[in-house]
Amino acid sequence: MEYEYSIFEKLFMMFLNSFACLALLPNIFLIKYQKKTFTYIIGCFSMVTSIMYHFCESLELEIILDNYKWHELVNITGIYCFTQILISFTKYHHDLNNLSSKNYILLFLIIFIQQRGPWEIINTLIPIGLDFLVDIYLIIKYGLPILNYSILSYGAFFMIIALFYFYKGLSEANDYLRLWHIFWHIFVNISAYFFLQIQQNEFINVIRIMKYFLENDDDNDDRKFINLSKGYEEYLENYNNDEENKSQNLNERNNSKDAGKLTIE
Repeated sequence: MEYEYSIFEKLFMMFLNSFACLALLPNIFLIKYQKKTFTYIIGCFSMVTSIMYHFCESLELEIILDNYKWHELVNITGIYCFTQILISFTKYHHDLNNLSSKNYILLFLIIFIQQRGPWEIINTLIPIGLDFLVDIYLIIKYGLPILNYSILSYGAFFMIIALFYFYKGLSEANDYLRLWHIFWHIFVNISAYFFLQIQQNEFINVIRIMKYFLENDDDNDDRKFINLSKGYEEYLENYNNDEENKSQNLNERNNSKDAGKLTIE
C-alpha cells in the first residue's frame, strides 16, 4: 500500500471494502432465481474471495492465502462474472443447457490464461475478447434477442460511472482508503443487476427478489412476476422444435438401418 495507514485507518478500510463486496449479493440472488446454478456458485465464490482479498490486504495478514493469491482468485471470478454481462446480449442467456457447457469451457480458459500472468492486462482482455467473439457469432447465427432498452440504458449508465471509478482507483497512491475502488464495486454491481435483466419485459427490483425467496421454497418454481421477452420465447420454442426434429430424424435413420439389416438376413 502506498499510504502509511494507522491501525484505525486499516480497520476502517477493511470494513468499507469488505462491506462494498456485498453489493454482489443482489446479483447472486437474481442469478439463483434464474436457475443458473453454475454461475450462482461462481458468484458466491467471487464475493468470498473479494472479501478475503480486501481483509488480508487492508490488515496485511495472511489467512490461508496471502492477499496476492486471493487477488488472483478475484481476477478469475471477476472476469467470469463480467463475461456473463456479455452473454446477456445473446439468446443463450436463458438457454440453461447450452449456457452451462459454454460457461464451463469459459472458466477453464480464464484460469489457464490467468496463469500466464494475473497482473498483465492482456491476460484479462484475452478471455473477455474471446467470449465477445463467441457472443457475436451466436448473435449472427441465432439473431439478436428482443431487448428491453429501458433496462439496458440504466445498465449502460451505471457501467459508465463504474468504469470512471475503476480508472480513478487504478493508482493506489491516489486512492485513500480505496474509496474509488469501493465505488467501482458498488456501481459495477448495480450495472450488472440491470444487464442481467435486459431480456425481460419487466424489471425485478431487489425487494421483490428477496420477497420471492422468503415466501417460496426451492421446490416452488412458479415465478409469476418475471416475463421473458417474446423474442426469447419464440427462440426457445424453435430451438426445442429443432432438437425434437433432430431426435426424430436420428430415430428414423436408426430404424431404417435396422430394417436394412433384417432384409439382408
